[in-house]
Amino acid sequence: MEQGLERLKKGISIVMFPQSTRRVKFVPAEFHSLGTKLALHAAVPLIPVAIKTDFWEHGRYSKYLGPINRKKTVRIAFGEPIEVKGSGKEEHLQVIRFIDSHLTRWQDD
Repeated sequence: MEQGLERLKKGISIVMFPQSTRRVKFVPAEFHSLGTKLALHAAVPLIPVAIKTDFWEHGRYSKYLGPINRKKTVRIAFGEPIEVKGSGKEEHLQVIRFIDSHLTRWQDD
């Protein structure tokens, strides 16, 4: 949190993955809200991002170093900036809904 606040105050953007790692399934209950809390404390907008990562397959020894399936389309969508207020719970839910709507739309790609 401290390093994130320091970077944001210097004008450096931060990308946070609320599931901490790539997963086969979208499980909103596993999403942490650290990005929302950080945006709130730094008084900066939160920008939701949906990424479809199934083009990057899991490797034999590490899920982070697998081959890339060039036949699958890379999908990335950026949402409108969200001003975080109060506890940030509603804004966190907005991010989850944004990601879910895009992953659902991209499901058959």
